[in-house]
Amino acid sequence: MAPIEQVKPVNGKTVQLTINSDLQYLAQKAISDSVAQLHAEWGNIVVVEAKTGKIRAMADTSPMNPNNPGASKPEDRACGP
Repeated sequence: MAPIEQVKPVNGKTVQLTINSDLQYLAQKAISDSVAQLHAEWGNIVVVEAKTGKIRAMADTSPMNPNNPGASKPEDRACGP
């Protein structure tokens, strides 16, 4: 596997989010309700627009606060199994 190339940020570039806020709200509510109803440990939803591949919503029942990642449990911050 080739090493990951790091590129320095450039001022003036824009980021366009494809998340739909209404769909995001509904996805978060749906996964929260489903986890509670099924007594599951956790759950997540990813809504992808099939035609374009754009991510329209992503919801998780144990989201991490990106402003304070150390506040979450270490196992919730894992990048793999």
